[in-house]
Amino acid sequence: MKKENGKLKTINIKGSDYVTVNVRLLEAHRLYSEKMSIVTDIIHCDENTVRVKAVIKIDTGEKNSVTGEPIYRIYTGHAEELRAEGYINKTSAVENCETSAVGRALGMLGIGISESVASKEEIEIAKAKETYLATHKKTKSEKKFEDDLKYVGTCANCGVELTEAESQWCMDRLKDYGGKLYCRKCQNQFYRNKKSL
Repeated sequence: MKKENGKLKTINIKGSDYVTVNVRLLEAHRLYSEKMSIVTDIIHCDENTVRVKAVIKIDTGEKNSVTGEPIYRIYTGHAEELRAEGYINKTSAVENCETSAVGRALGMLGIGISESVASKEEIEIAKAKETYLATHKKTKSEKKFEDDLKYVGTCANCGVELTEAESQWCMDRLKDYGGKLYCRKCQNQFYRNKKSL
């Protein structure tokens, strides 16, 4: 398999080569064509998070000596996406998550891995999550304040989706915030700086 992987188109991210999911998928179809099936399953989906499982089955062409059933090699990949993370996930979190899960399953199969099972897309998603979490760390009081995680708007300053509790807090104090809605982090920044955002 390494010989085939050496021919696959890669993208360099910070000194490491990664193969995109579409290239991995094309290679899998080239190598296994009619012997392969890919099944995806949404294992969790709510207003905040999507999780998908992808299973790739490869028919080995052999039969179980007892049952006579076909013998398959099975490869599994999982992925998780946050709907509040990036522009794509606001409208297409399920599709994005499914692509990542398939990419991981293909990596487990050995397609497109030279340095890492992670695909280019997964690296980009991980970086976006890291940035999002670093800029939106929550204190205990903020976690309590955001007990209702239903999103109802976006922050006028940073664009992050607002919880119902954050929106209500701002609505109760519209004069204080210049008639705009802000996330808890930007509300804190507003008061620390004592100036309009």
